[in-house]
Amino acid sequence: MIIKAVREKNPLIHHITNYVTANDCANVTIAMGASAAMADFYEEQADFARISSALVLNTGTINQLIANSMLKATKEYALLNKPIVFDPVALGVSKARDEINFELLNLKGISIVKANASEMASVIGLDGKARGVDSTFVIDNEFLEKAKEYSYKTKRVLAITGKIDYIINQEHIAKIYNGSIMATKITGAGCMCASLCGVFAGALEDKFQASLYALLSFGIASEIAQELSSGSGSFRVNLIDALSNLDDEEIKKRAKYEII
Repeated sequence: MIIKAVREKNPLIHHITNYVTANDCANVTIAMGASAAMADFYEEQADFARISSALVLNTGTINQLIANSMLKATKEYALLNKPIVFDPVALGVSKARDEINFELLNLKGISIVKANASEMASVIGLDGKARGVDSTFVIDNEFLEKAKEYSYKTKRVLAITGKIDYIINQEHIAKIYNGSIMATKITGAGCMCASLCGVFAGALEDKFQASLYALLSFGIASEIAQELSSGSGSFRVNLIDALSNLDDEEIKKRAKYEII
């Protein structure tokens, strides 16, 4: 009873995220049964590390002040051995962006890296061919092998969003087939997935399982929202409703995934 356990625990998920999607990230966090803190003030990172269950970092609208807070927060959470989810948005687009993303990736403590295929290709050492926040990379056997090697080396779980979602650690690869094309018609779908990774990581010890449930929950909620929506505006609202009403029985009934 994974979702029930999350809602009973009500973990506080600390975000340092981008200003375009911060409201959506907070709303999906709350809808899933957690609490959200959107705190990027450098001087309070140690305080939030003490009271929060997990940290979610998103570099979508990065600047030097925010970067400094992210670096500080990562070190504070690592000291306390609390989970960190990192979303290296648009990695591969610019030199300056790459520098801060890799500075964060080189720190200890990150438990889950959530990215699209192009961003993740850059993370694991392939040519990501990024185009802003969109992915142009096709996942193949070389990609999967490199991803498993990276996971083995870093002990991180990789959560890759796309038409098919992948969860990868050093032992397993999960392929998730749930989802809706309408999620690509709103801003922040990937950011919301990172928040959900934080929600489940804040409640579960197994970060592979946490990532799997996060992307299953988003994919299934997207399908439900699509059934009720006439366009992208109503889809956004119905997505949050679907997450808030989602339960373990619905996950069990609608989940379409395999572990290889």
